Amino acid sequence: MSLMVAAMLRDPKTGEVSDDPRVQLASQLGGFEEWRVSVWASDAVRRRGATFLPRLNGDDLYIEAEDLQAFLSECRHLLEDAEAIGTEVGWDAHSIEFRLKNFIAAAQAVDPQHGVVYIG
Repeated sequence: MSLMVAAMLRDPKTGEVSDDPRVQLASQLGGFEEWRVSVWASDAVRRRGATFLPRLNGDDLYIEAEDLQAFLSECRHLLEDAEAIGTEVGWDAHSIEFRLKNFIAAAQAVDPQHGVVYIG
């Protein structure tokens, strides 16, 4: 299986989360299932200050509207160092860059008040 990223909405009345039909992501790929541990929760990613993506180790990730800017910052920071991260975790930088750009695109596309980025 693979990790997928999706742009979602949280209903302010019910609290339910559902797909945002207004957002069409170019790619929903978030990495291979094993990347939960081997990439996103790796020491290489943690050492660079990541706090959101390492939580994929054992759970799906829901980035709520109030955390979108911090998540974007984390992904952009990791993107700048994708080559070194790739070397450390044994994956090519392009693969890591591609997935991080998908996370960034989702975070930029969701509704800033009720949006949720789902990775799982």
